Amino acid sequence: YLDLFYAYDVVNEAWMEDGSMRDCLWLKTVGEDYLWQAFYLADKYAPEHVELYYNDYNEQFKTDTLYDFVQTLKDEEGNYLIDGIGFQAHLYTEDSQEDYFATMDKLASLGIKISLTELDVCLGSWPVIKPASEENLLIQGQYYYNLINGIFERVDNGTVIMDALTFWGFNDNQSWRRERNPLLL
Repeated sequence: YLDLFYAYDVVNEAWMEDGSMRDCLWLKTVGEDYLWQAFYLADKYAPEHVELYYNDYNEQFKTDTLYDFVQTLKDEEGNYLIDGIGFQAHLYTEDSQEDYFATMDKLASLGIKISLTELDVCLGSWPVIKPASEENLLIQGQYYYNLINGIFERVDNGTVIMDALTFWGFNDNQSWRRERNPLLL
């Protein structure tokens, strides 16, 4: 089965928006270096072709934390133990794309890959959900278009390395965020 996988999500959702580590059994048992240990061991034992990723949500609110964290994931020779970072990309039509691209650009400047792992764009904002009116759905479609176009511009000019973009679901009726109309169907 080793040839079936191109990447491992080594650690998921370890950081809070305030820059603190999420309270979890790994932190309590192994200690504050559990993230480094996880990547070190994954790097040591994963097949050579498998890329190692960290994945998180609200990445645009954790930019500095994630940037600093990635820089700690180096081996004794200074080589990164991480190949990429996954952005869950649970966005809203009122979220700033400029801020989102600033997060992407800063993390990409480290030379690691960026993947969007759970992309969806809900109507409105976190505190204020907007109805699925024709106007709001057109805004959502334009938001998706501008987001994807901005990503491809960065990939084409070489400032972002990306080889995966995954939508989080097939349609609104099957989404865990269905009341926020996150998808285009």
